[in-house]
Amino acid sequence: MTDLSGLSDDELLRMLGQQQAGPRTAPVAPPVAEMADEQILAALGIAPAPVGDPSKASSGFAQGLMDPAVAATQIGARLPSNMEGMNAFTMGFMPGMDGVGPMGVSSAEFDQQLKQDEANYQARRKVEGDEGIDWDRLGGQVAGTAPLMAMAPVPATIGQATGIGIGTGALSGLLSPVTNGGEDFWKEKGKQVGINVAGGLVGGPLAYGASRVVQPQTDKVVKALMERGITPTPGQILRGGWQRAEEKLTSVPVLGDLIKNSQRRAVQDLNRAAYDSALDNIGTKASGAVGREGVEEVKRTIQGAYDKLLPKLKLVPDDQLLSEVESALGRAAMVPDAVKQQARDFFEQQVTNRLRETGGVIDGNTFKGIESEFARVASKMKADPRYDVNRMGEALDDVLGALRQNLDRSNPEFAGELAKINRAWAEYARIRDAAGRTGATDGVFSPAQLQAAVRAGDKSKGKDAFARGTALGQDLSDAAVDVLGQAYPDSGTPGRIFAGALGAGGLGMVNPLIPMGVGAAALPYTSVGQRLAAALLTQRPSVAGPVAEGVRRGGVPASVAIAQMLAQSNQ
Repeated sequence: MTDLSGLSDDELLRMLGQQQAGPRTAPVAPPVAEMADEQILAALGIAPAPVGDPSKASSGFAQGLMDPAVAATQIGARLPSNMEGMNAFTMGFMPGMDGVGPMGVSSAEFDQQLKQDEANYQARRKVEGDEGIDWDRLGGQVAGTAPLMAMAPVPATIGQATGIGIGTGALSGLLSPVTNGGEDFWKEKGKQVGINVAGGLVGGPLAYGASRVVQPQTDKVVKALMERGITPTPGQILRGGWQRAEEKLTSVPVLGDLIKNSQRRAVQDLNRAAYDSALDNIGTKASGAVGREGVEEVKRTIQGAYDKLLPKLKLVPDDQLLSEVESALGRAAMVPDAVKQQARDFFEQQVTNRLRETGGVIDGNTFKGIESEFARVASKMKADPRYDVNRMGEALDDVLGALRQNLDRSNPEFAGELAKINRAWAEYARIRDAAGRTGATDGVFSPAQLQAAVRAGDKSKGKDAFARGTALGQDLSDAAVDVLGQAYPDSGTPGRIFAGALGAGGLGMVNPLIPMGVGAAALPYTSVGQRLAAALLTQRPSVAGPVAEGVRRGGVPASVAIAQMLAQSNQ
């Protein structure tokens, strides 16, 4: 539209072909000062530019699809002159649109054209009765920024999700056009960025949390325990603050006792897992009994497999055996020669004399007697408080190990089966040690007691295997200490449970909803509820993985779109 505000009346009249001088009997037109610009332009034969012409508006989706490029162009037009190359790049997004070329367009001209286009678009919506939230345009904006959004990494933590949400929101705000004709452009742009950042700040963590519900990211240590039949409590599964909060709840009447009983069940599962680990070497499993009965069952089962194999075996001493025996008996430092001689005499009585009687070969049943006697004497000497006797007990233990290894070498056809039995027995030795430690109630050992037994059973120099985390049974003991804690929780006594129930009942007199809340919180700590809660917190079908990733990827753009939608609604 031509701006006529700066022209005097004489100039306007001359444009209309009239003269101001001389009297007039009848005005050809009203005074110029009283004429609207549209009337003057009509008199001049100039058609005003349409404002809000629906015929010149694009569809909602197309408008939204172009919005990011329009916003980039709008910012590019404001770049300093020393960034002309960048200016040309951003203006290149909009070549030929309504006469706008890639070069030589001022920000004011572009803003006015954009304002006109927006008026046309809104007029079209009004004509079509499309009011309220512009879903079509939002869809186009999401599609237009999708390639950029797809470049964002998939968050692996809630912190990353928050950062990506903020960054994505800021970018989305920058790529939203300002359609007010350029008035307070940067102030308006700041509002757009703020709204979208708020959406991303909320949506990022929410999407991450939702993805964790779709596909829980269970700690690998927790997974390792659950794969071995151990069911931790909900707090132990969720770890961190959840586990600390659960520990604090153990002091709550009724609920606290249920939580402790749930923790005890997890430790009993640990005992069963250790039994099964030993028996798995010989292809069987424990019955489920825990404590002294379970320990005895493991010993009896392994001994039965060994007794079944022994008649097929024979011991043929070789040079390696003699060398290992001499080394074991000779390295007991600071032990009197008289004590060392007693150990050598014992070896000659049990092994050498029998070899002479049998022509250099010891059958399996005879070997079983030798093995039992070595184990008995070595155990007795190791329990002796005198240093020299204790050291010789350890030396006899090493001699027994050398005899067993020689038995393996003497029976290559049964070497595999014998090795499995020996490994089963080695694991049983750690179970026996843990169950026999002080504080192991009725033979039920805690994670810390199992870990101590594993360390004691490590025969490597300086406990090197344990230090590196590779000692026999350490994978189970370390995971148990990490997740289940050190101790075996005390069980709730009838007195405590009665007092707790009385306390809950008393609170119920004040507020009847309190016992109901305690009851709901207690469900995951019942025997069945504990298993159900573990399944809900850790298990999902295979399709959950792609779905969870989709939620993490799409959550931020969706939340930014919602923020824009709310902004539209507010306007």
